[in-house]
Amino acid sequence: MIFKSLFMRFKKSPVSLTMINRPEKNSLDRKHVLLGAVLIELCIGMLNANGAFTTRLCDKTGRYALTLSQVDWISSMALAAFIVFVVISGRLRDRVGAEKTMLIGGISMGIGYLLGAFFGNTFAAQLIFIGIVAGAGAGVGFLVPFLVVVKWFQDRKGMALGFTASGFGLGAVFWSKLAETGFSINIMGLGGVQSVYLIFGVIIIMAVMAGKTMVKYPHIGFLPPSSKTEIYSSERLNIKQSALLKSRPFYLTAAVFFLSSFAGFMIIEYVLPYGTHVLKVQGLELKIAVKVAELAFFVAQAMVAIGCVFWGAFSDHAGRKLAIFLMCSVQGAVVFFYRYAVGSPQSIILFSSLVGFIAGGNLVLFMLLTGDYFGDENMGMHYAFLFPAFGIAALAAPHIAFYLKDAASISNEASAWALPFYIAGGACVIAAFMTFFNKPPAKE
Repeated sequence: MIFKSLFMRFKKSPVSLTMINRPEKNSLDRKHVLLGAVLIELCIGMLNANGAFTTRLCDKTGRYALTLSQVDWISSMALAAFIVFVVISGRLRDRVGAEKTMLIGGISMGIGYLLGAFFGNTFAAQLIFIGIVAGAGAGVGFLVPFLVVVKWFQDRKGMALGFTASGFGLGAVFWSKLAETGFSINIMGLGGVQSVYLIFGVIIIMAVMAGKTMVKYPHIGFLPPSSKTEIYSSERLNIKQSALLKSRPFYLTAAVFFLSSFAGFMIIEYVLPYGTHVLKVQGLELKIAVKVAELAFFVAQAMVAIGCVFWGAFSDHAGRKLAIFLMCSVQGAVVFFYRYAVGSPQSIILFSSLVGFIAGGNLVLFMLLTGDYFGDENMGMHYAFLFPAFGIAALAAPHIAFYLKDAASISNEASAWALPFYIAGGACVIAAFMTFFNKPPAKE
């Protein structure tokens, strides 16, 4: 009875129940729309693969000989430009339309890599082309596929947006592996890194142009081919931007979004150094310990994509609020238990995969909650204002994790290695607690 009461409290829909009739015929196949959206997000997820270039860019005997700090600046600048232009993309879509916005974003990102290929042999050039230009292009194109997909899948928004977000989540894994394969290629004497930039630039422009042909809004009056005659719809809601920024639920949602994302980013970034440390303590050779930790890190990143689909689909049945509460609670439990449970290669891989799987929910659940609370009609603009919470977490968490890792390596005490888990676990507990107080805004 207690669980049933809790479930019903969280599941209560913040939107009205609208009676609709099923259309007899659809003008487009929405599965193709979803496929195109995943393809575009996979290209934009290339932004997460910049870490694959670190070793070669920092090679003191190579043509770049950059410092680790300089490479970090390139990645951080790309992420910062991405965050800023996600906010800007909402207004751009209103001015030029969804298709042109996707095209502008994809071509800009591709051009950034192409310019990095031909002129990126210095730190300044890489900072501008790979950091600012490519990052800005990714930000422009990021939101539109989600906004189109949600129009087609009002009956299964969580599942559909989960698949779309999985493309972005897979970016780090897919493009990193492709980069490792391409480093042996030398095109026009550009060298391994710049040759890969050239390949990336060409692929992203072609793929986004192909995806754009599939990602189109449905015709006016389109209704999903649901087997039921009743669906929940947030289309009636149309909360304005000025009201959004005065809304208490907006700031509560942003706070929970930040805390949950921060915890996920911190522990995923900590997998490699902590896994290596634990396995060394257990007596494994350093080379083997590093390989196992790298595999655990890879699996954690891959599981983010699977988590996107699961948590999105789960929220369709359980409700967004309950899904967020469970995600934060389970993530907190896994993080607190992580350092006590891992000790073997198998346990490190298992718990790292759990962290990635749970963290994947951050990419989809808060976008869904934004639509449910503030309306799908302006979801792009509303989520753009919420997205900096995720972006700041993505910028801050890795830096804090690396700082704590360096401090733990110097002291080499067990308590020093445990601090990130306490911080991340505490963030999850606070986020879960705050979810209780987050309610939909009062109807005007």
